[in-house]
Amino acid sequence: MPYHPHDNFVIRYHAGLMRATGMDLPKWFLCPITLEDTLGQGQLASKGLLAAGHVIPESVVEAVPGAPAETVPQREDVDNHFGSTIERDLIDNVVSFNRDPRRHVRRLGRGAATGPDGQVFKVFPVGRKDIRKERAAVEEGRCRPSFVLTLGDQEGKPHHFRVTGDAELVERLHNEGKLEYKWSLRTPSAFHPAVTGAWVRCAYLALFKIMPAWVVMNPAMSFVREPLARFFRDRATSARAGGYFTEFDGALQIIQEGPHNLRPLDSVRHDTFLIHSWGRPFPDGFVFAVSVILPMRIGGILVTLPFCGGPAVKEQALRLYRDLLRDRSLPHQVQAIHVDGTRWNVHPTTACEPHEPFSLETFLGSPGVRPSEPPAA
Repeated sequence: MPYHPHDNFVIRYHAGLMRATGMDLPKWFLCPITLEDTLGQGQLASKGLLAAGHVIPESVVEAVPGAPAETVPQREDVDNHFGSTIERDLIDNVVSFNRDPRRHVRRLGRGAATGPDGQVFKVFPVGRKDIRKERAAVEEGRCRPSFVLTLGDQEGKPHHFRVTGDAELVERLHNEGKLEYKWSLRTPSAFHPAVTGAWVRCAYLALFKIMPAWVVMNPAMSFVREPLARFFRDRATSARAGGYFTEFDGALQIIQEGPHNLRPLDSVRHDTFLIHSWGRPFPDGFVFAVSVILPMRIGGILVTLPFCGGPAVKEQALRLYRDLLRDRSLPHQVQAIHVDGTRWNVHPTTACEPHEPFSLETFLGSPGVRPSEPPAA
């Protein structure tokens, strides 16, 4: 193959495949989505080259300052198909969130906020006029007061959300002060299937950049790879995305950054991801999922994908993964992992309690790391 900027990556990727499986060295390029050893079809393939595919679509990178611009080798025809279909839906989704988080909540009709002691509250967007009407009604004794959370966007413009709960809870919130400057959307129906599929592909490519052979050969990753491959082979369009990506309802979370910095956990730039395990912390617990963090201009996107320690435990891992997508408060262990070559540096953390949502604060400023080997592929 002629020289290409990703030649060293491809050599490392193919060598990892040989070590993990004993397979012969691929002749061209083992596509991480189709698992075909070919350069595909297109102008670059005729020259013996691969495309430099963006982990985050280039259109998003150009529209949203701060989005990671890193690339990985891709077949030109595969990359172009996703770029001309579901990734077009992604740009509208990202830009609307980064401009005005309230507009994004309004589209869903509801969101969620994290309280002072880790509790989760439903929130609804409200306007100043609604707030004035409620205050007048409270003064007249016609209704009980609600708690209004005010958040600022990147430009400092305030947006108001009403927090729902029982009267005792609302009264306590008024007495203790406002909620943390942080909110996230965890509604399974928060994203159109085309947007979900686009983000799932971004997360898969981010993991492929971090540990290419591990991701391609991990048995649970077939749950991700196969619908992406079918979407390409069927030459499907965004309108048909629901037939491929509905299994990932609940896999995406929008993270509102607040006072904390997501940059240290940037999966694309810093080779970092979160690992979910059952029972005990990694590496002793049962690994069933990984989460990729993709920072944007405001906060970021968290995408959770299945992962397992081997073929024998694939189905059990997928069952736990589906349980987590249905209920994000599922009690389990979550840890931040930084990959350094073949070493996984694990930041120790605590289990999520049944009432407690996943919280990024746990991983920021963690005291120290300890090295560990990755689970078997």
